[in-house]
Formats: sequence, C-alpha cells, structure tokens
Amino acid sequence: MKKMIIMLACGLGITASSTAQVSFGPVAGLNLSNATVKPFNPLNPSSNDKISTKVKIGFHAGLMADFMLTDHFSLNPAVIYTTKGYSEANSDTNFTMNYIELPINAVYKFGTDETGRFMIHAGPYLAYLASAEVGETDVEVGNDEMDVIKPFDFGAQLGVGYQLPMGLFARVQGQFGLANVYNSNNALYTDKEKNSFRNFPVFGLTVGYLFNFNRQ
Repeated sequence: MKKMIIMLACGLGITASSTAQVSFGPVAGLNLSNATVKPFNPLNPSSNDKISTKVKIGFHAGLMADFMLTDHFSLNPAVIYTTKGYSEANSDTNFTMNYIELPINAVYKFGTDETGRFMIHAGPYLAYLASAEVGETDVEVGNDEMDVIKPFDFGAQLGVGYQLPMGLFARVQGQFGLANVYNSNNALYTDKEKNSFRNFPVFGLTVGYLFNFNRQ
C-alpha cells in the first residue's frame, strides 16, 4: 500500500508537470472525527445496534500541490499525516488511528489570483494506517488473523475554501470513510467500523500556503 501511494503521487506529478502553473506548499489543521461502530451480535446478526461514540479532536499536516489546468480548474494531490478516531460516549477511552493519507481533489476556483478566489473541491482519498491505539495501548494493524485493524482506508471528500492573492488559503471539508477498517480475518473482532459517523463526515479545517512556480 505504501508503494502504491508513492507511485500514484509520482504519477500525478509527472502527468501534471506540463500545466501552465504549478504551486506547492505546506498544509495543516484540525480534525473533528467520529466513527460508526456496529458490534456483531451472534444472537441477532442483522441487528443495527451501534456503539455510542463522541467526537475526537485530532490534527493533520503535510504537503499539497496545486496544478492549474485552466484559469479556473485545478488538481490538488497531497500527502498528509492525519489522526482520526473516536471516544466512547460512556467512558474516557480514546481510539486513535494515525494515517498517511493521499487525497486527490478536483478544484474549481472563482475569481482571479489578483483579487482572491473562492474555491469548491471534491475527490477521493486513499490512506495507509501507520499505527493505532486504544488509550495508550497499541493495536495490531494488518490483514493477518491476529491483527485488529486493516492497514488501509478509502473514501470521498467535499469542501469549500478561500485563497488570498498572496497564496495563503483556508478551507473546510468533510470526509466520508467508505471502508470497514476492522480486519474481517480476525474471528475475535467481527465488529464493523467506518471513518464517518452515520450520515455525518469527519470534518477538517485546513490552512496552507502555496508557493507559485510558473511554467511557460
């Protein structure tokens, strides 16, 4: 999975290197994450009962590229370290998942670079799970019978933002995790969990700065 993410990121960079304007820069921000956790009930396998959870505050940081394909349309791949998870509603137990994430957003920008630009973006993401903890205890990650959490996640995202003429920008987005992150090969953990809370996404607030490189 690590190799696939690296190869995909390199491929995007090579493909988009012929565009008229390329920008790169750091991004960082906060996550408000939660999860839909459905425990398996052997007496009632079709049960829709869900564990009561609450929002967990996390963070993300990394690097983003902005490839302007037209005056208003751009492609934003990024490599980001991000923390997600949830807290149990009836206890102080925190479940934390630390991902290396590759979001790829298609972006439409209104206005011009000289006046500032309102932006909307959407696209998929892939993520590799670097580590996971319950409280301060590590959780086994992998696809073997003794592992608890799968090593990868994927989903979709949607957001809006605003970019200043100087290159500073801020945006708000929501992510919908589509994968069951519990390892189905482990007979002891037959629960299901997604990195989104029922119909509500993982919310993120991101700020960043883009350094422009013109290619004529």
